[in-house]
Amino acid sequence: RAMSLGMEVLVYDPRTRMPHAEGAKRVKSLENLLGASDFITVHVPLSDNTRDLIGMRQIMMMKPGTFLLNLARAGIVDVSAVDADLANGDRHLGGYASDVDDSDDPVFSHPNTIVMPHIGASSQESEARCALVGADQVVSWFQDGDIVNGVNLPDLSLGGQGQNGQLTVIHKNSPGLIEALGRYFKERGVNIGPFRTAPQDGFACSMIGPDDPFDEIVVADLASMDGVIRVIPLVH
Repeated sequence: RAMSLGMEVLVYDPRTRMPHAEGAKRVKSLENLLGASDFITVHVPLSDNTRDLIGMRQIMMMKPGTFLLNLARAGIVDVSAVDADLANGDRHLGGYASDVDDSDDPVFSHPNTIVMPHIGASSQESEARCALVGADQVVSWFQDGDIVNGVNLPDLSLGGQGQNGQLTVIHKNSPGLIEALGRYFKERGVNIGPFRTAPQDGFACSMIGPDDPFDEIVVADLASMDGVIRVIPLVH
């Protein structure tokens, strides 16, 4: 993206075999990168070797007006050094941005600093929206028996429960098991209304909306069938 804006991109990585973006130029040392860049972005894990990787000594190597962005982990950039430089009238940094440091840190009191959430979805608005979406999905399950964004089940819906509620059968994705479910209801004389099934990772979920009333015996019988893991009844 930087290259598409006409920028020359320099990369420093001590791991010589690590691939980098086509068109980027690899430099031999961090010092080479610091002295030649107008914008510096940090993308490394936090370790004993990278803690305070960018401190006052490194800042002094930068060109006046350089912008520094820490997009990795707190502790990699010494924010006290950044704060001291930004407070100095003859500073090297033009600005500092981070999505990992504490938003209450004094460094962010400077007008030319930006603090962002590390995860874009963690904004106030998106957190509120996620809460509403999660609540809607819980209501959809209890009200209509719909599975939406299940952790280990496929999305599945009957489009509304049958006349007598719904049976959700979680089972192995085994040949003949769906036919066995249909046979059982036929032998019991229970008519099946809407029926949906979806597989996921060797398992499957089937939703059945019986047209006739069903009881606890039906639930127990289905749960005892080979390959069936769990049966969840939802009744009006």
